[in-house]
Amino acid sequence: RLSGAERAGLVLLAALAATLEPQGLAALLAVALVALLLRNGGAALRAALPAAVALLVAGAPAMRAVPLEGAVSRALEALCPTEGWAACAPPSRPAPGEAVDILAAAFAREPTALLLEATARAARQFATAGIGDTLGRPDAAPGTGDATPQARGELRRMAAPVAWLHLPVLVLATAFLLLAVLRARLRGDAPRLGLGAAILAAAGANALVTGALLGVEPRHQAGIAWLLPLAALLLRLPPRPGRPVEGYATENAPRGEVATQDLAPEPRADLAARPKPRG
Repeated sequence: RLSGAERAGLVLLAALAATLEPQGLAALLAVALVALLLRNGGAALRAALPAAVALLVAGAPAMRAVPLEGAVSRALEALCPTEGWAACAPPSRPAPGEAVDILAAAFAREPTALLLEATARAARQFATAGIGDTLGRPDAAPGTGDATPQARGELRRMAAPVAWLHLPVLVLATAFLLLAVLRARLRGDAPRLGLGAAILAAAGANALVTGALLGVEPRHQAGIAWLLPLAALLLRLPPRPGRPVEGYATENAPRGEVATQDLAPEPRADLAARPKPRG
């Protein structure tokens, strides 16, 4: 179990992540919602606390970009002559605080189209977590003597032989994790159910916020996508022998495996009834 200082450190770290990026705040709120649905008030409080700290200290994270396509693009074409947004002129980047105004204007004009486009981008973002633009450094100054593959823009080519694995691994891990969550729900295995559902909710919230509001980029989902295959593996493993786990009963053990509580041998009745030898 974590000490009080360790728990406080985790709360501060999560609050810092929620302050810096909107997807961090969305992931915490999604985990808190899952905990409430599973009737685990303690877990909901632990997830909501850093989110509340982030909101109280820094307010809601500011949106720095908006996908300039579809309903948003049409709203810009119609309103730019009167609004004078910075996004109307090249390089079409919203000024601080403009992104929310642009989205609000697009939603007022075409709410259904905007929601459908946001949902489609979120779904694409969930599956877009492979090698992206972070492997290169297009802004690196020439002639600086930096001869690393990243500076030369060669990392993408070097990673190409294994890059194709990202999407199938992500799809399979998500499917196995969904099955593990369903299995835990049917068996009443609360720890595994909570862990799997929380990771799925956090990954979904991250894709929703980044894909729908910021645009689809591999780096947006890559920071959390690795949790899906890790959780799929962890939920398949039983507890370590000799370490009792609260809430892990015999009926929760996978077929062919023995739960921790069953490791101690039971006394044999014939040995107990045998008379002791006299000394």
